[in-house]
Amino acid sequence: MTAMNGAHSSRSLVDKTHVWPSLGLVMAVQVVCWTLAPMLTNDAPPLDVVENTVWGTERVIATYKNPALSSLLIEASRELTGAIGWPAYVLSQIAICFTYLFVFLLGRPTLGKERALVGTLLLTACYYFGWHTPEFNQDIVEMPLWAGVAFALWRAVETGRPAWWFGLGLFSAGALYGKLSAGILLASAALWLLTDARGRKSFLTAGPWIALGTFLAAIAPLALWLADGGLQIIADYAVRRGLNKFGALQFVGLQCIVVLPMFGVMWSAGLLRAPRIQPALDLREIERDWELQRFTHYLLWMTLAPILLTVVAVTVARTGTKLMWGVPMLNLTGLLAVALAGRDLGDFNKRALRRVLASSIALILATSIGMALTTRYGNQFRSVPDRQNWPQAEISMRMRQIWQNEVGRPLRIVAGDSTNWAAGLVALSNGEIAHVFTSANYKLSPWITPEQVARDGALVVWPETETGASAQLINFLGGRAPRYETFALRHPGKARDVTLGYAIVPPGAAAAGTVRHNGE
Repeated sequence: MTAMNGAHSSRSLVDKTHVWPSLGLVMAVQVVCWTLAPMLTNDAPPLDVVENTVWGTERVIATYKNPALSSLLIEASRELTGAIGWPAYVLSQIAICFTYLFVFLLGRPTLGKERALVGTLLLTACYYFGWHTPEFNQDIVEMPLWAGVAFALWRAVETGRPAWWFGLGLFSAGALYGKLSAGILLASAALWLLTDARGRKSFLTAGPWIALGTFLAAIAPLALWLADGGLQIIADYAVRRGLNKFGALQFVGLQCIVVLPMFGVMWSAGLLRAPRIQPALDLREIERDWELQRFTHYLLWMTLAPILLTVVAVTVARTGTKLMWGVPMLNLTGLLAVALAGRDLGDFNKRALRRVLASSIALILATSIGMALTTRYGNQFRSVPDRQNWPQAEISMRMRQIWQNEVGRPLRIVAGDSTNWAAGLVALSNGEIAHVFTSANYKLSPWITPEQVARDGALVVWPETETGASAQLINFLGGRAPRYETFALRHPGKARDVTLGYAIVPPGAAAAGTVRHNGE
């Protein structure tokens, strides 16, 4: 590994490339494009946005799937704006921009501002930073928190300052509030501390204990919820649901595919050419070279260790994986690519930097426009519409009106299947959001009680497919005959209209089978 450029040339290049304005420009384009694209084309929010919105109104610390940080953030944005849908798109892009910021700040001291900028901008070529981002969920929330853990951990060990250790504790706790799988990241960070020489020496100071104390104090409410049966609920749901979409090796291969476009950007900018022969290194350059190697090893560890631990875990448990588990795991791949490219990065100059900047902006524009066109015209090529094409406003208004006409009071509870999709679409409203009763199961929806169902009744809805209503919902209906309502798509193409099955459990009526189903 060769050393980095000298301090003088680095400073002159910084002055010419305007690093901070370039990073700010990319962030601005990211926010504008990836907010407007779904706002202008989606007739319904993505599935996870719907689910997190209805859960956010319950203001619980966790649900049967995960801790509820993403839901609470959506609820805060709804309270602030009074709107549903677009605030979640903005939240996603804020999370992405904070990820960019933490990645840049992590790389800047060792790689220099220019290389840290390149390593950050390369992330725009990663699928997880583009097409996936309008669906604000636990994975998106994790992205800046994982990057924050990596940033704070490195700075804490390098500087020894208590403030960085305190920040590490907060970021670590926040990551667990985002998703329990962040435990893989925390295990990776702890192992690095034990294997790195400076990391081990830090245990002789107060720093790691400040981080641990901060983490334990911040995580206490969630830990109490998990100990009080929450962990069992999450585990039971995970077992029933199954996670067998991709095997361990497929998961690794898919993560490699996701980052491949980064190298296309580097190649187009001339950053993968063979480095020029460098003169002999002086002692100061040798020291910088050693720091670069150590930093590169850190980036490798914090990128590969979570992936490998995931592979080990699913292999031992004999389960599968999901592609989106890798969302927060690839935050550092851009910096890693730059660090591995060595001192020169080929012809590293102002022109190359401009190419990377132009490529990043072009990628954001192209992918956001591509997603918008796919949403708008995709129904021309498929028989089943994407969820984003479902007419959410019309569905909610008409189903609420049906309920109002028959029951004579506002809709308070909507029961649906385990996806929370149809029930969530009905529940969402610019006025009062109804409670969603997942699978008519009180364990999955602890904010609903039998007394509330008896008092307020429930509208039961499900997408009309070949399988119809789930067994749980049929059991809850107790023999009530289903009815159907069809909703026209705004841009139908070849896709058929949306049909919902529904039934009304009026206030005061007993829902047969409820006790038996929820006592399992």
